[in-house]
Amino acid sequence: MKLLTKTNLYYTLFALIIFIIGGFAFFFIIQSEIYEEIDEALVSRKEVILKQSGIKGEGYLHELAKSDDIRIIKTNQKSELSSGFSDTLIFRPGERDGEQFRCLTFKANLSGTIYKIEILRSATDSDSLIDGIVLSASIIFFLLLGGGAVLNYFISKKVWKPFYGVLDIIKDYRPGGKPIAELPKSSISEFSNLNQVIDRLVEKVESDFVNLKQFTENASHEIQTPLAIIKTKSELLLQREELDQETVKEIVSINEAATRLSKLNQALLQLMKIDNRQYQESEAIDLSALLEKKLQRLNELIEMKNIKLKTNIDKNVFINMNLSLAEILLSNLLNNSIKHNIFGGDLMINLIPNELSIKNSGEALNIEPEKLFDRFVKESTSNESIGLGLSLVKQICETYNFTVSYNYKFSIHELKINF
Repeated sequence: MKLLTKTNLYYTLFALIIFIIGGFAFFFIIQSEIYEEIDEALVSRKEVILKQSGIKGEGYLHELAKSDDIRIIKTNQKSELSSGFSDTLIFRPGERDGEQFRCLTFKANLSGTIYKIEILRSATDSDSLIDGIVLSASIIFFLLLGGGAVLNYFISKKVWKPFYGVLDIIKDYRPGGKPIAELPKSSISEFSNLNQVIDRLVEKVESDFVNLKQFTENASHEIQTPLAIIKTKSELLLQREELDQETVKEIVSINEAATRLSKLNQALLQLMKIDNRQYQESEAIDLSALLEKKLQRLNELIEMKNIKLKTNIDKNVFINMNLSLAEILLSNLLNNSIKHNIFGGDLMINLIPNELSIKNSGEALNIEPEKLFDRFVKESTSNESIGLGLSLVKQICETYNFTVSYNYKFSIHELKINF
C-alpha cells in the first residue's frame, strides 16, 4: 500500500470514529435541550392551570377538559400531590403511525376533590427538528471529510514529491553502473538531510564496490598462477618413469584437486561479476545458432557416453542479452545434462521462441529439488562437480528476468528456461 493511500486511510478512519462519537453526543445534547424547553413550557402551563383553577374553581377545569391537549380525571387517591414527565404515543383515528407527545402529570385538589391532570405537548416537531439538524450536520461532515481527504491527498503528494523523486532515482541505482543522478532539492529539512545521507552512502558503496572488485580480481588472478604451476609440475612428475604406482596415484590426486580448485575459482569469479552487473553490454543473439555451435563442440563427449541426441531447434530464435553470459548459460546447461546422464541414455533439446527445454536420462536426485540451484549443492557425488553450474544458470536467469524450472518424471530430468 502506498504511503499517501495509507495516510488518507488513517485520516478517514480517525475522522469517521470522531464523527460517530460526536454524532451521538450531538444528537443527545440537542434532544436534551429541546426536551428541556418543552418541559419548561409544560411546567409554566401547569402553574397557570393551578393558579386559575384556584381562582375560578372546578368550572375552569371543565372548560380545560374540552381541549385536546389536556386530560382531567377525578380520582380518589389521597396520596401526596406529585408531578412527573413521560413520553407517550397517541394514535389518531385513521392513522397507522402514532404521534409522539411529551406529558406532564400532576394532581390538583379543589374543594376536597382530587383531579389528575395531564398536559400534553407534541414532540413530533421537535423530532423533525432534531432529524433536520442531524441530517444537516451529517452532510456537512461528509463534505468536510471528502474535501479534507482530497485536500490532504494533494497536499501530501506535493509535500512528499521530493521523497518520491529520490526513490525513483535510488531504485535504479547499481554499484559500478551509471553515476547516480542529482537528487531533487527540497525546502523540507528532513528531505535535505535524507539527500545528504544518501549521497554519503552512495559514495561509500561505490568506493567499497571498486575495492572489492579489485581485490576479487587480484585474488583470483594470484590464485590461478600457483594453481597453474601445481598442475604443470604434477604433469611433469607423471612423466617420470621411476615413479611407483602409489606415487602416481597421489600426483594424479594433486592434479585433479588443482584442476577442481581452478574451476571453482573461475566459477566464483563469474558469479561475482554477474552479481555486480559487470556484464552490462547486451545484444540480439541468435540462440539457435549458438546452441548448435555448442552441441558440435560437445559431440565427442556425447558419443563417448553413447548418448542418443534428439534436437528440435527452431531457426532464428533471438534473445537480447550479453554474449558471454549466453555462452556460460548454454555451456552449463549442456555440460550438466551430459555429465549427469547415464551411459546410453537420452538427451532431448527443444528450442522454440521464448522457451528452451533440455531433458536427459538419469537417476533421481539425492537432494531436494528446490535446493538444486543453491550454491555448492551437488546433485551427484561426482568429484568433478563443484556445485556452482546451476547456480550460475539461476543467477544469469535472474539478471534478465528469465524463469528457470526443474522437473523429474519417468527417469527424465528436465530443465526449462522461459525468456
